[in-house]
This record gives sequence, structure tokens and C-alpha cells, in this order.
Amino acid sequence: MNRGQAALAVVLGGCCAHPRGATAPAPPDTTVLARGSLTYALAVAPDGQLVSVELGEQFELISRDATGAPRRRVSLGPPERDVVALAIAADGSAYLAGEDGVLRGAAVWLHLGAAATALAISPDGRWLATGDDTGVICLRRVADAALLLCAAVHTARVAALAFAPTGALASASWDGQVILWGVPSLSILGRVAGDPATALACAANGRHLAVGRSAEPPQRRPDTEQRLHDDALGEGTVEVIDLDTALLRWRRGGHRGPTTAVA
Repeated sequence: MNRGQAALAVVLGGCCAHPRGATAPAPPDTTVLARGSLTYALAVAPDGQLVSVELGEQFELISRDATGAPRRRVSLGPPERDVVALAIAADGSAYLAGEDGVLRGAAVWLHLGAAATALAISPDGRWLATGDDTGVICLRRVADAALLLCAAVHTARVAALAFAPTGALASASWDGQVILWGVPSLSILGRVAGDPATALACAANGRHLAVGRSAEPPQRRPDTEQRLHDDALGEGTVEVIDLDTALLRWRRGGHRGPTTAVA
């Protein structure tokens, strides 16, 4: 992992895009809230505070107000394994998981059995979905963290999970599949295949799902190998899927590398 500086912006943070010691330039319309920490995950709490998982000397869960001032810091321990997934419940509770396979949250400390790569909490606060690097998706009840169902349909890392306002769950995987699931049955409502899927976001109207795709999965490599690999990366794309029909509405290209976040 590149341990250089990175900027925490209003809507996203970066951890691997710039050489060691370099600082990511902020676009003109972006407010930089903090510099100097690697940002692994970011979410907005119901009260509007920005909650992030950051790495300095150790991993920390940090809540910031709109000015970027830290309001609360919680130590998550030394950087032995990356903490990459974060979800915020309606009551403001934070749930975290990472490559150690441990799910941490309000009165919860569970081992998921594999490196965790994605988390999502349903809009009504009832369900917690987890995804891991083997492609397995599991659904738990938030109230007591009870495991309800797991589905082993994806054949590669689950890169992102997102609940629609209607309650349906979407998953994106490096196997190229975007799958829509019924909740809590985890029945498959539809799927769209393509390049490795790396990011998801549901529209507030509950009708559309944005998907980020990449010609190749954005895997980490040693610095020298990474630079050579980046030069050969194919185009990253964004597409929109109709949640009612699970049909592709449109796709656009243009990124000169992996598309790793959409909103």
C-alpha cells in the first residue's frame, strides 16, 4: 500500500492514486477538509457529519463537521490489515469491516470467515449486508447481528453493496456481475454482466443504479509494477441500470483507468 499523503475531500478520499510523498491536487470546485492521512472509506452520518476510516500512525474512525474539524476519533488499531468497508445506520452507529474479516459495530464483534470488502445497511435500518473477497454475500439483522442468509453467486471479490430506497440490495463484483437481490430472501431479481464492477450508488428516487466498471480490477501492486500496470490499463466506464427492469439504460466511457467510486 502506498503510504504517501492523500487528501480527504467533501465527497471522497484517495489512498493509492499518487506517488509516495505526492499530494493529490483538488479540483477547483472541491473543498479539501484534511491532508496527510490515507482515507480508506467515507460515509455521511444522518446528522450530516462526515465519517471516515483514515490511516496515520494507526487506523482511526473520525467524525468531522462540515468545516472538516474532527469531532470524534476512535482508534481502530495498528495497520496490520486494511479496514476498507464502512456503513452508517440511521441512528448514527458505525459498522466497519476489513481484510481481517472482522465486523465491528454497536455491541458487535464478529468474524465473517473471509476478508470483508463491502458493507451496506438498509434504509429502514433493519438489515446489514456484507460482502467478501471470495464473492459471498451475507445478510444479517441489525438488531442482534443474527446471520439470516448467505449467497455464493459471485465468483470474485464483492467490490460494493448498496440498498435501494425500496429495500432491494445491489451487489457489484470483480466477476463483472451486478446482481439485484430481494430482501430478506436474497432471491435474485435480475443481473447485468460486463467488465469488472467496482462501485455502486442508488438514486434517491429508487429507480436507477449507477455502476462503475473497469477494464481490469484495481488491484494493488508494488510501486514499480503498479506504474507499468497503470500505463496499460483500459478505459473505465460508468453505466446506469433501471432497478425496476434490471436493464441497462446507458453506458459512458472516458476514464483512463479504473472507475472506483460513483455517487
